[in-house]
Amino acid sequence: MEVNIIKFVEITKKTAKDKGTTINQMLIACGLNKSFIYDIEKKGAVPSVENIAKIANHLNVSIDYLLGRTEKRNVETTDNDDFSDVLIASYGDPREYTEEELEEIKAFARFVKSKREDKK
Repeated sequence: MEVNIIKFVEITKKTAKDKGTTINQMLIACGLNKSFIYDIEKKGAVPSVENIAKIANHLNVSIDYLLGRTEKRNVETTDNDDFSDVLIASYGDPREYTEEELEEIKAFARFVKSKREDKK
């Protein structure tokens, strides 16, 4: 399936607005250059999967949603999804970590979730 980069920009802008953030705020939070969107729109730059993932994570939507491949905003995960906590906590590929490091990342993710639950 071919990716429509202009559609990615449109969906990203709309989603950021829906989430109450500006494009600049989002780009800063994702560690991306302020010209990221401009470069795509005006210069034909193609964003990396890593940068699309950063934006998707920040906006709490799936990559497929940002690319216009689905209308479902969020990724569905199950309790059996061993890597969901790792992906959220590491912004990376779980295969890059040792088993011990993966357990630490999972433990940290559980800790963060428990803090949120304690506030309720």
